[in-house]
Amino acid sequence: MLTAAYAIDRAGYWPRALTTDNGLDCPPLLEVSQALARRDYDQAIRSYTEVLAKTFSSRDAACLLRDRAHAREQISDTAGAEADWNEAIRISPTEARLYSSRGFFYLGQKHYDLALADFEHGRQIAPRNSAFPYGLGRTYASQGKLKDAVEAYSETIRLAPEMYTAFRWRAKAYRELHMDIEAARDDERAQALEKKFWDAVARTEPSKEK
Repeated sequence: MLTAAYAIDRAGYWPRALTTDNGLDCPPLLEVSQALARRDYDQAIRSYTEVLAKTFSSRDAACLLRDRAHAREQISDTAGAEADWNEAIRISPTEARLYSSRGFFYLGQKHYDLALADFEHGRQIAPRNSAFPYGLGRTYASQGKLKDAVEAYSETIRLAPEMYTAFRWRAKAYRELHMDIEAARDDERAQALEKKFWDAVARTEPSKEK
């Protein structure tokens, strides 16, 4: 079933439901959820820290560190965010999702070599996870390596054929390569898939009618 859960993409958001990423889900934390809903990231960070002090599972700790890193990013604490991701990976080095998260963080910081290293390492752990070729494509495109970007987006689409953002970014790369026919085809496909996705999300949401 499609859900409205999101994973962070540095140019906005891309629906995790469209990827082959199974995710790394944290235990539900009411105080954190309420703080994030208010965009009170400082309170969310404090709540994560309190829970981490009582957490014994390495998987839960890694998940909480990852989510605290995202909250730290929101207040521009990039050093703290990187430290949290590094610690999460230290204690749970085989969790592929952590490399995806840190890779997009490095991409956002324009640390392209570090981003590529994380996406490549994550792909070795989870070769059928579409987040990694997608991240590689975004990074190659940022470096101006458009042919490499197209190849990576094509791999993403092979793994996750309804991931409309991959079509959209491949269209952009095609356009910059002056391959206008291919770009137009991908733009059309992206538009159709995005509509299909949000229509499905709308059908799964509770009705607001009384």
